[in-house]
Amino acid sequence: MLPDSGPSEIRRYLTDSRRIAAVAHERSGVADLRDETYELGRNLLPEMPAFGFIEAREALLNRLAPDVHPNVWELHVVHTGRLEFFVAGQPWSVGAGQALLIKPGELHWGRDRLLPPGSWWRLHFALDDRRRLCGLNATESDDLRRRLGGLPARLFPVTRPVQSVLAQLLAEHRRPQPDSRLLAQALTLELLLDLCRAAAVDPAQPAQLPATVRAALEVMTARLADGPTVAAIAAAVHVSPRQLHRLFVATVGFSPLEWLTRLRIGEAQRLLSTTALSVTTVAAHLGFASAAHFSAVFRRQTGQPPRAWRAGHVPLA
Repeated sequence: MLPDSGPSEIRRYLTDSRRIAAVAHERSGVADLRDETYELGRNLLPEMPAFGFIEAREALLNRLAPDVHPNVWELHVVHTGRLEFFVAGQPWSVGAGQALLIKPGELHWGRDRLLPPGSWWRLHFALDDRRRLCGLNATESDDLRRRLGGLPARLFPVTRPVQSVLAQLLAEHRRPQPDSRLLAQALTLELLLDLCRAAAVDPAQPAQLPATVRAALEVMTARLADGPTVAAIAAAVHVSPRQLHRLFVATVGFSPLEWLTRLRIGEAQRLLSTTALSVTTVAAHLGFASAAHFSAVFRRQTGQPPRAWRAGHVPLA
């Protein structure tokens, strides 16, 4: 979470974030990033589609773009430095020795798409009927899914055993042996159970957004398909458009219009990855003037046109 949820502390944090971003504009070469991720056939377990260790030596821009995984859980465990995320509309600050759990279907991205200096483990895992993690039977898989889904918080401390398990998982991916798959299954199950225990003992909470901002977010979520104007949203929460703009920039780092756009694209990602609706139908459902306009906005937010993004996010059969 943010160290202090007061407006002055949030403004100071955002100022620091933008100062780092300015440096990142000048030093954003790929040589400053070491991404050792095992996926696309290099991962040991099909139920763990991505696992890796990432190290950024300098602040980098245009990373941690908005994304959503309809059937996959995502876990970030920070080794050094600090990661700043928005998950399901809430800001989270993940420091060294902490883990952040992102549930299936939740829109998430890095604050200002900025990757600060540091290192962390990233793990994707599935607990659906088609990919039962760690060789669990249906009942055991359901129990683990309910336990993770019912955690009191998504941010929690990491114990030494968890860090040891992550290091061993990385070693097995680097130099796979005939029994590496079996060992990876056992290690992953141990990891998730240890995290469940850690979260239950010492949960953390997100920074609390002002009541006006929370109310505006509720209006945006309820009226995604209408494409409400900032003036209409401001009127619904009884402030002026200028006041609403100032509140959003000070607390979440984006204007109301930018935030609304992210919410609409997040819902578009959910529909594209979980339904067979055409791009044109999705565009109309979310109130875009045309499929071409929707495609242009989608590409600006995700870096890909809708059809290309969908091709890479179709759930496994």
